[in-house]
Amino acid sequence: MFHCNSCSSCLTDDVCHLSTPNTSFLQGQEEETQQQTKNVVVGTNWDVCDYDIPLNKRKIEKEKKDKDQYGKEKSQLHNVSSSTSHDDTKIANKQETKKTCNVDDEWEIKKVLEKSDVCRTLSRLMLKKELTQEFVIPVVLGGAKAAKHKGVEVKVWDVDTKSLHSLVFKIWTSAQSYVFNKRWFKDFVLRRELKKGDQIGLHWDRDNGRFNFSVIAL
Repeated sequence: MFHCNSCSSCLTDDVCHLSTPNTSFLQGQEEETQQQTKNVVVGTNWDVCDYDIPLNKRKIEKEKKDKDQYGKEKSQLHNVSSSTSHDDTKIANKQETKKTCNVDDEWEIKKVLEKSDVCRTLSRLMLKKELTQEFVIPVVLGGAKAAKHKGVEVKVWDVDTKSLHSLVFKIWTSAQSYVFNKRWFKDFVLRRELKKGDQIGLHWDRDNGRFNFSVIAL
C-alpha cells in the first residue's frame, strides 16, 4: 500500500484516497466515448442514407428511360407495320383494278346494239369506222381491198355458248359503212335473242385466227 506523505488520512486508512480511481472522471470519460461512438454510428448511417437516395433516383430514372425507349421502339414498329399493311393494301387494290381493267379491255370492239343491228331485213352489224380500221382491217385476209370487193369471210367464236360461227366482213364504199353480215341475224340475233340496248363485245384471237364474241350486258 502506497501512502503519500502529505495526506494525514493515509496514515490511518488502508487505501489512499489519492490513488483511488475517480469514479466521476471515469464515468465522464465513458459517456464521452459512448457519445463519440454514437456520433460515428449516426454519421455512418447518415452517409449511407445520403448515398442510397441518389442510387434510387438513378435507378428510377434508368427504368423510366428504358420504358420510354421501349415505348418509342414499339411505336416505330407499329408505324412500320401500319405503313407496310397500308402499302400492301394499296398494291392489292391496284392489282385488283388492273385485273378488272384487263377484263374490260379484252373486248376491243364494244357496241350497244341499235334497232338497225337487230333488224331481220338488214341482217348486219354496223361497226364504227375508227374501231374497224384499228382492230378488223389489219387482221382479215386481204385487208380493206378484199373487204371492198366481195367481202372477207371470218370465223367468230361465241365464248358464252362455246360455239363457232361464220360472218362476212364487208366495206360498203357507197355509204362508207363497215359491217359484219350474211348469217349475223340468224346465228346471233335470233340464236342469242339479241335486242336493242344489249351490249356486245368482239376482239381478235390471234392464237386461233378468229374473232371472239360475247354479250357483255343485257
